[in-house]
Amino acid sequence: MRVVALFLIMTTFLYGDGFPKIFSSAGDEIYSNMQRYLKIKDLDIYADKPELLESFCRDANASLQRGYALDKRQEDPEASIDKTGIKSYAKELRRLAVQNEAIEYQLRRDIKKLHEEKDYKSLSVFRNADIQLSNEILKVLEAQVKKPKQEEVPSQAIVIAEKDNGIKALEPPEEIGMKHDEVLSHPSQSEVLQEAEPDSEAVLEASNSVTATV
Repeated sequence: MRVVALFLIMTTFLYGDGFPKIFSSAGDEIYSNMQRYLKIKDLDIYADKPELLESFCRDANASLQRGYALDKRQEDPEASIDKTGIKSYAKELRRLAVQNEAIEYQLRRDIKKLHEEKDYKSLSVFRNADIQLSNEILKVLEAQVKKPKQEEVPSQAIVIAEKDNGIKALEPPEEIGMKHDEVLSHPSQSEVLQEAEPDSEAVLEASNSVTATV
């Protein structure tokens, strides 16, 4: 299958981005789908049925080369028209179109199964291969892309909060017009009240001395 993919790349390089002009209305869809199927054929869901996509891609690639050859022959004014080759090519396109319809039906079933199993990785491969997905699945895939970014926000907020708490814990107590050392050496309110309160024994002695004098 790698040979088919490599040959397709070489063919595209030689003939450009377009597909064969002859019967292009039928061929373009077949060859476009061939390119899409090459991107999903190695998914696990096709491990037990590799021929579903590989046989189509192999036959479509062979038909692609015949289409290019017929285009080149028609562009040559001295070459005779290959009516037999044209009819054979048209018949091959019709067969591939029927096969492609069967594949598209199977793909819809596979996409539904992957969605039910929440296999978002495989579904992302389908999306990147430009295979049509429902809006519901596309929204789920978009949410899966944004989910890791949203989970990082709380963790960053926690780190910042921890840093803030650490800074506040190391900050010295603040009082108006005082430094840290001054606060530690400054007496408390209880100490000030204790110093201002008169000694009870001294008051009693003074009272007795006044009474004796009288």
